[in-house]
Amino acid sequence: MVKLSLDRPYTVHARSMDRSGDGSTPSRYKLILRDPIRCDDDKYMVATLVSATVPSSFYLVDARNRTLTLRFNQPDFPEYAKYADIAVTAALSGKTTRADYARTVNVTLKQGNYSIEELMAEIKTKCNAACATAHASEAFRTFKRSASGTLFDEDTSDAGEASSTTAHVVSQPAFGFTYDKALNKMRLHRTDSGGKMLLGQFQLRTNSTKLIHALGFTHVTALTLKQLGLSSSVRTSDTISWHYRMVGSSGSTETEYNGFEIATASTTDTSYGNAVYSANCVNVYANDSVFLHIVNFPANAFTTLAQASSTVLGVIPMYAGAGSETFHAPSEPTSCNIGSMLVSEIDVRLTDAEGLEIDFQGLEHEFQLRFQVYEKGTGAHFRPPDTSFRERNAAHQFANVHAAAMERAAAPRRGF
Repeated sequence: MVKLSLDRPYTVHARSMDRSGDGSTPSRYKLILRDPIRCDDDKYMVATLVSATVPSSFYLVDARNRTLTLRFNQPDFPEYAKYADIAVTAALSGKTTRADYARTVNVTLKQGNYSIEELMAEIKTKCNAACATAHASEAFRTFKRSASGTLFDEDTSDAGEASSTTAHVVSQPAFGFTYDKALNKMRLHRTDSGGKMLLGQFQLRTNSTKLIHALGFTHVTALTLKQLGLSSSVRTSDTISWHYRMVGSSGSTETEYNGFEIATASTTDTSYGNAVYSANCVNVYANDSVFLHIVNFPANAFTTLAQASSTVLGVIPMYAGAGSETFHAPSEPTSCNIGSMLVSEIDVRLTDAEGLEIDFQGLEHEFQLRFQVYEKGTGAHFRPPDTSFRERNAAHQFANVHAAAMERAAAPRRGF
């Protein structure tokens, strides 16, 4: 038993690798103290986070943030809806109208940490591979807006066809990307002939919160995500591609879209056509703080996410990049008044900013808690100083007590 007194603080060096209990992880565990900590009933204890060492081993693309969905030829697309009911010639398997050719392709990214260029390269590779598999089972069709006339000629030109009499293009969706460092935004565009046409629109959908921020897509607040009863469309980022022939609509300007210069079929830029753009700056470190909770301690904080009191004992910003370790010694440490309760175990939980437990991929961390005791009714174990404390302290300073001894003596005159 460790009994604290006014002149005897106590520090616990806590390590996740010392955890006990089956099923515990580095993000949720208990530490059992062989010698419980206590104080007298007329006093109270305060626990303070002194320092922490946490590995930056959790991934940007993890088990919860690794899926994308591509949608093509969807009747709910703004442009495609205008032509969805048109009958199809040379129909496939009884698909008589264009609305029947809606396709959905699921994409799974490899877990790990990425820079924005590396993330875009991974998305491009996996999207192309998934579309190739889907195309092999049934060829993708991209339709022209009409069977003849001006719109037909425009789409034929956009598709790069010298001449054509067919009202659709058969092409496997393929993608390329651009990252603009000056804008800190990305652009993911279709490179196949079908994707060059207006009705080659596609939708990039994800409910992976980290990916939404990393790609700079429009997102809702974290608090909204926690609320109950939300439809999947609210909790999901849906970004529909934009085509240069939509200039003048959707709030676009004549020369650029989301900061990117608009490329057309008449320019030398071959990246024209359907593309999704970052609405916001990309941020692959949008959720890079570790929240340390001591669950069995009394609530000592208020979190805006839960809009309720919380047991957060410290927020550890991850200064270093992936694969490194962050040492955090707060200049203004967080404390928790635990009263005179007997502390025999420490129930630890480490989460991200959204309150989800972090997957440290098996790596361990450590932190230090200082336990101090104070007299009840005071903020410290000493009485508040009297009003003349500062004056008396100044009067007893060495320079003031020995002021005369420190004066420079006058130099003697020459000749004497």
